[in-house]
Amino acid sequence: MAWGPHPGGMFAWHRWKLGWLDPDQIACFSGRGQIEATIAPIGRPGGTKAIVFRGSRSAYVAEVRQPIGEDSAICKKGVLIYAVDFQTPAGQADIRLIPALGDPTDLLRRCGPHAAAPHDIGAGEVSRVSAFGFRFELLEALADGSYRIRVTRAPARSAEPAASRTIRVEAKEMKFALSASSAPRGTVVFVVRNTGKLVHDFKIAGRKTPLIRPGKTARLGVTFTRRGKYRYVCTVRGHAAAGMKGTFTVR
Repeated sequence: MAWGPHPGGMFAWHRWKLGWLDPDQIACFSGRGQIEATIAPIGRPGGTKAIVFRGSRSAYVAEVRQPIGEDSAICKKGVLIYAVDFQTPAGQADIRLIPALGDPTDLLRRCGPHAAAPHDIGAGEVSRVSAFGFRFELLEALADGSYRIRVTRAPARSAEPAASRTIRVEAKEMKFALSASSAPRGTVVFVVRNTGKLVHDFKIAGRKTPLIRPGKTARLGVTFTRRGKYRYVCTVRGHAAAGMKGTFTVR
């Protein structure tokens, strides 16, 4: 495995396939219910090294990386979550990492895109992620560098919510003007600009922007999992009654 200019050791999956890890060092997940295990850093002898679910065409793995042993030069510690594709053509990478979010730009610049991969526990870190039909949760970071990890099979759904969509909202006395009055299920980012002379806000589905001063803009992300009609209002006293309200439809 390579981390930009900072190399690291091989993935746990490859070590297991090469016989470098014993079978009892892999926590195998049947894919039913959930599994919880304490996973030790790949660079330290002993302990369970990965949680693995193996399907017919691919495997899904969670393992731990710390800056020790072969990983001493890595830029960021944490838990790697990735898919192994059994049908990748020869000469192409068979590992697909699921990146965490929120890593500082300078870290990515110094260490390459893989520095965004480790999940971790703490301020600014991502400790929970849903991928490949599973939910991965980092429950505890232990003093010896191990992590307690839970993997749960996600329930099947008839249809996935749509990708995020941006709706522009103009707020002024005393009305809202939306660039679209409806959107598919999924995450909608409302970009609210106050073009009036008074302060306003925008509230929908239990979420609200801060007060927006004239000429300023605020963003509000809302994830809609159910179809239906959702009322939006300005919560400044008297504004909704004067007309700053409406209905947004989720299809």
